[in-house]
Amino acid sequence: MSNEIKVRVITPKKVVCDCMAAAVTIPAEMGEMQALKGHISVVGRLKPGKIIVFQNNAIPANFDVEEGFFSVNAEDVSILADKILDK
Repeated sequence: MSNEIKVRVITPKKVVCDCMAAAVTIPAEMGEMQALKGHISVVGRLKPGKIIVFQNNAIPANFDVEEGFFSVNAEDVSILADKILDK
């Protein structure tokens, strides 16, 4: 059984990330949080910050984000961002 969680990062213009990951760090309105497989369900607002997607055996993917919303449950993370800032 895999210990990975499905991660989707979506903007109004495109799907930025659709992958399996060991963990994802989210800049939540009430503070930074990290989601792993089996996480309790939570819905919240994003604050400006950095989303970090930790894929097994890969360099973490970083996305600078403005505002938006996220949903986490035991099997997946969905992040709806107003805009991903260019690096």
